[in-house]
Amino acid sequence: MVNTILEEADLFCPNSVRINFTIYHAFRENPRLVIVGSQIFEFNTDESHPLDVKNVPTSNDDIKRCSVKRNPFNHMSVTFRKSVISKVGGYIDVPLFEDYFLWIRVIHSKYPVLNLDDILVKAHVDGCFTSKRGGFHYLLKEIHFQNLLLKGHYIGIFQYVYNVVVRGSIRILPSKVLRLIYLHLRNTSK
Repeated sequence: MVNTILEEADLFCPNSVRINFTIYHAFRENPRLVIVGSQIFEFNTDESHPLDVKNVPTSNDDIKRCSVKRNPFNHMSVTFRKSVISKVGGYIDVPLFEDYFLWIRVIHSKYPVLNLDDILVKAHVDGCFTSKRGGFHYLLKEIHFQNLLLKGHYIGIFQYVYNVVVRGSIRILPSKVLRLIYLHLRNTSK
């Protein structure tokens, strides 16, 4: 059984039937495949004018490499094999990082994962989404998450220090600067 995540304010793209067939085919072609995600574009009020395309890596190796630095999946685009998600413990209460922590545990368990090149979802974001991803409260949650990754041996000490310094310092930047960084990272992450 596979489950697809779609949040209330998000929309499937017009070609989603073709893409859903592609997802189905990917699971059928590789019975061990656990997660299939896609690229998304984000819009505020008018879906015909995207704010940004959020690119994520597509191959299993690139997703694995990316996962130690940032979330390699667009959560609302993900379809996953529920039985394996249950085996790795499912979603665990890690405020602001539940999905990322789940993906890392799946990847660390050596299950194959993939992101499609296609844009599957149009994601509604309000104009101040970056202000929700910054601030001292977010920094504390970021450090807590990085501590979990280190203690669980998902990352080493050097990656931990890098993540806390780089990701942590980004969390306390003014939201306008943070938005520019997000735009840059999202468009260069493939």
